[in-house]
Amino acid sequence: MQYYQDLKGKRELLPSPSVDTGMGLERLAVIFKM
Repeated sequence: MQYYQDLKGKRELLPSPSVDTGMGLERLAVIFKM
């Protein structure tokens, strides 16, 4: 994710962009536990 969009539709750059993989925290924990 690179941008924050407010309710009016205005977009602003996030201070630290991140990648949204769509994985839940629980799934990620299971993968690292293996």
